[in-house]
Amino acid sequence: MAAVDHILTLQQSLAHYERMLSESHPMYLQNLHFDLLRARAKGDYAMFVLALVTVMVVPASVVVGTCTIYDCSSISEVNGLL
Repeated sequence: MAAVDHILTLQQSLAHYERMLSESHPMYLQNLHFDLLRARAKGDYAMFVLALVTVMVVPASVVVGTCTIYDCSSISEVNGLL
């Protein structure tokens, strides 16, 4: 009789764990999907920041570079060497 009780207890435990796992699997997949969306959003934000920095720095460096060209003839004229 004790063996039958033991088998019934194991069957009930198995049914409980099967029900618990069948309910948790969709939640696990939903959690993975949410994590993927969050990671994708972080990547999109990083690309946006990188593009914004590129759009702002490249024209600024071009303006600074054209305004700071070292021109020997104009400096010589200012100093009266020509």
